[in-house]
This record gives sequence, structure tokens and C-alpha cells, in this order.
Amino acid sequence: LFFPPITIQSAFALNYTDGRTYTWNLSVEHQFGTNWLARAAYVASESDHQSYQNEANPAVPICGPVGPNCALITSSPARLNTNFGGVDVSYSGATANYQSGQFTLERRMSHGLQFTANYTYSHNIDIESTGLGINTGTLDNPGCVKCNRGNSYIDVPQTFVANFIYETPTLSGWNQATKLALGGWQISGIYRAQSGFPFSIY
Repeated sequence: LFFPPITIQSAFALNYTDGRTYTWNLSVEHQFGTNWLARAAYVASESDHQSYQNEANPAVPICGPVGPNCALITSSPARLNTNFGGVDVSYSGATANYQSGQFTLERRMSHGLQFTANYTYSHNIDIESTGLGINTGTLDNPGCVKCNRGNSYIDVPQTFVANFIYETPTLSGWNQATKLALGGWQISGIYRAQSGFPFSIY
């Protein structure tokens, strides 16, 4: 026995289908001297049939301000189909796009030093980002799907990463105690800096 209005929290559209992602890239490299290498790359992807949720039984907007043609409404607005409450349907019509330029400078191991630096400038946009508590999984504007296209929650425009390895001299010719204490060590480090993640303000 059911008593309306009935809320349906999860449903799938009849034409729901699996998502697809296409990727492509182009890179060029150039060697300087014996030990240095520079690389520049363009990396991109396009996704379609991405999943998103939308309200299939939205409430009729409340008019305002209150006047002769707009009565004061004190209860929740009526749904298009009054036998149902909220009906959250999963669709697969969202899209996503990623574009990036990736630049690398590398020094091969020479005289005890190896060094690599990477810089990425990118832009990631999609119809609707879910997860990480950004929103509830439904569109901010249910009546206009394409109006929800914007920066993804994983959009990090700039990223820089550098790492190095340094081997101390073996100190050949020094006494055994000094060689064991100071010679033949490896020192390494990693440095990373990036743009912050976007977040919503309520």
C-alpha cells in the first residue's frame, strides 16, 4: 500500500549508457649536450556519456513578491506530478574535457647528480562534479543541463614537481673510517607546488 506523494531516490533513464573517454597527445624532445633533456607535450582527453543525476519531478517555482497575482505560499511548492515527491534520475548525457601543456627538464645522472623538473598547465571542465563533498550529486540548475558546465572539482590549473638525487663522493684515498662515515651516501628530495582545489561556498 502506497500513500502519495512517493519519493524515488534512485532511478535510471531508459537510454542510460556507459561513459567513453578519448585521449590524445603530442610530444617533442630535445637533448642538450650529454646529460640534459627537455620535453614539451600536449595531452588532452574528451569524455561523453558521463553520469549525472537530475530531478525529474521538479517543484513549480514560487512567484514573488506577493501581490494581486501571487498569493503567499506557506507550504512547500507543489511538484509537477503531485503523486510523487522528488524523483532523482541518473542520466548519461554529461561531458568532460581536459587540456594540458606538460613541460619537463631532466638531467641524467652525472658527477653524482640527477635532477628532474615538471610543470603542467591544464584546464579540466565538466557538466557536473560529484564526490569530495562538493555538492549532493544533482545539478545546481536542473532546468538547464548545459548551464552546469564549468570547472571540475579536480581542476588544478598549475602543478610543479621537482626531484633530485645526489651521491656524495666515495672519498677514495681517505682512511677507512672517514669513507664509511662520509663517503658514498645518497641524498634525495622532492618539491611539489600546485594550485588549490576549487570549493563551493554556501
